[in-house]
Amino acid sequence: MLEATIDASLLKDSIESLSVLVDEARVHISPEGICVKAVDPA
Repeated sequence: MLEATIDASLLKDSIESLSVLVDEARVHISPEGICVKAVDPA
């Protein structure tokens, strides 16, 4: 089980910045870090 505490405003700002660049993305959060991949909505 993973427990983490983050500053929600930092995550929100990151997602808002990403939304300017891509329409859809997959976000994977693991103990090693956060991975974001843009996906084709078609």
